[in-house]
Amino acid sequence: MDDGTQDLAERAWSRVTRGIAQVGPWQSIRCDDPLILPVIRDMGGWIKLCAMESERDLSFAGKEFMRRYAAYVGRGRAGEPVDKLAGIAERDLIASGYSENVPDPIPLPGQADPPLH
Repeated sequence: MDDGTQDLAERAWSRVTRGIAQVGPWQSIRCDDPLILPVIRDMGGWIKLCAMESERDLSFAGKEFMRRYAAYVGRGRAGEPVDKLAGIAERDLIASGYSENVPDPIPLPGQADPPLH
């Protein structure tokens, strides 16, 4: 992974960790960076990522996130696009038949980096 890609992956992971701390698992999320949500989806989803309790687990998840993110940067895309990831509230409301009550997703903190050309 070159330094530019590494830097992008680290900044993306920083946005994710801020989102975990500020938004948490109950809210659904959206993101202006087209690679962050597919990476989180591929790692098991927002709820699973937020459920990591130890710093050690979160550190391993961060390394995995950055590896996947860098691979997507290298390909120039992340496969199937994702416009949001469900939080606990959305998951439970849909499971209970109340999909009309699902709140809008919360944006992850921070701004997307400009795309690589």
